[in-house]
Amino acid sequence: MLERLLKPNYTKFLVAPIVKSVLIPRKVTPNTVTFFGVLFGLIAGFTIAFHQPFLGIITLLLSGYADTLDGQLATLTKQQTDLGCIYDIVSDRIVEIAIIFGLYFYAPNTRHLYTMLMIASILVCITCFLVVSLFKDQNESAKEKSFLYSEGLIERAEAFIFFIAMITFPQYFKFLALVFSLLVILTAALHIYFFSAYKNVKY
Repeated sequence: MLERLLKPNYTKFLVAPIVKSVLIPRKVTPNTVTFFGVLFGLIAGFTIAFHQPFLGIITLLLSGYADTLDGQLATLTKQQTDLGCIYDIVSDRIVEIAIIFGLYFYAPNTRHLYTMLMIASILVCITCFLVVSLFKDQNESAKEKSFLYSEGLIERAEAFIFFIAMITFPQYFKFLALVFSLLVILTAALHIYFFSAYKNVKY
């Protein structure tokens, strides 16, 4: 939801200039940037677990930045591939799981149920999104094949905001985790709702 509002200016001022500058060597591929995004995400998970909130937030933000940088690099250098798209989607899930594991190990005796709810909600949401996209793809001609993208209440930007809030305010973790899980489930329901509305459109 926030990405639609913020992404154009974010990309224009913070991502595109880096891609076009000499700061990224020409031999660096989008998949390499994706790898570093995953690496930063894994480091963030470890630092959160070991009660290092500042390092956790910094490495989480670096992971998120790499996640936007790889796509822009692929677009501007014409290196977009289906495999790169797969890497990008899988890497997002790896980072999310790493952060949730970090939040769990921060206080495993009191956070086990809440982190399980977070993982379960993400699993349901991504399943709804991919299955809806699959069925839409099968019902279109080869020329028109594409993902049916529907905006949700919780997307990448919102998830990172929740993660940062959970890291910064551990005393409110349970409340934030419950709200996060609820919004992710509502996002899954929206994917199904928009698909239902799409199927009823007459062309």
